[in-house]
Amino acid sequence: WATENYPDYQKHSLILWNHGGGVYSDYKPNYFICTDDESGRTSDSLDNVLYVGEISELLEKYYTKKKSLEFLGFDACFMGMFEVAYQFRNSVKYMTFSPATEFGGWNYEYIFSQPDSCLSGKNFAINAVDGYKVAYNSAYPNTMTAVDLQFASELKEKIDILSERLGEEFSSDKTSMREKMERVKNNSILMHQKDDNNLNSLLLCYPYYELGSLLRCFSNENLTLKNDNGVKFLTSTASAAFQTQDVLEKMILKTWLGGEYGNAYRDSEKLADNTIVFTENIPYGISIFFSNKNNFYHHRFYTSEKTGSSGVFGYGCIEAANKTDNGKIDTWYELQCALYE
Repeated sequence: WATENYPDYQKHSLILWNHGGGVYSDYKPNYFICTDDESGRTSDSLDNVLYVGEISELLEKYYTKKKSLEFLGFDACFMGMFEVAYQFRNSVKYMTFSPATEFGGWNYEYIFSQPDSCLSGKNFAINAVDGYKVAYNSAYPNTMTAVDLQFASELKEKIDILSERLGEEFSSDKTSMREKMERVKNNSILMHQKDDNNLNSLLLCYPYYELGSLLRCFSNENLTLKNDNGVKFLTSTASAAFQTQDVLEKMILKTWLGGEYGNAYRDSEKLADNTIVFTENIPYGISIFFSNKNNFYHHRFYTSEKTGSSGVFGYGCIEAANKTDNGKIDTWYELQCALYE
């Protein structure tokens, strides 16, 4: 409707507002985005919520890399994931989303009061983060992140290389590697308010960890925070983690992480040669799916395949959750399959 009625507008934006759950797509409230409360929801229906795979499939009918949607916003909880960003790499230029919970909605008054907001999707994305911090700085934990999707494919490539290096370590010592990976998660930022009485349920529904804090563990920088004796990965693994961090540096436009999520405001600084650097060693503000042995069986929605229109394992079509079937571990999805059988 928008493209047909406003044909002269060269830059299009789309903002989806509602409860959100990232890539999780089981048939329960809040594990997707935009629940149609008016029509109702049944356990065997895919017709009244929006899944990440559905949204990307639709947008790719209208937009391409050459003629992209200028900006896509998810004004909802838990949508700020690597997998979500990668899903829209072929149709969208810039995105803003929250890797954890949102308290209230975006500060649209702030966004549209900024003179540069409607000049580009990049400006709009950054101002959405700034406006959210202005509105909810004292009401934490909250998060918001703006990203440049031109780096999404490169990020996927680096994560796959890291997965391959971790897979090589796993193949040489499976028991030790499983223990290492659990200690890594314990020393990383879980993108949900921790509740020890409800932790198993949280990990079933939202096994999302802040990617930067995971990478620092894999690069051997961050493994003694909780009286841990320390875990060291091979030099090749650490190198792959550093290379992944380098891409994140380019991809993140702005991040606000409140409270236990890092209590940090991450801004980029452009140098004279147009190199973008971050002046503080703080989290990046993008999460990644990371399951565990108890729940991986229930996470069959985390697949690049379409899981079907019935059953209890959701929609699927998460393009970042792919496998190569070449007999090696060389994707993030295949690493988890190996770890958790």
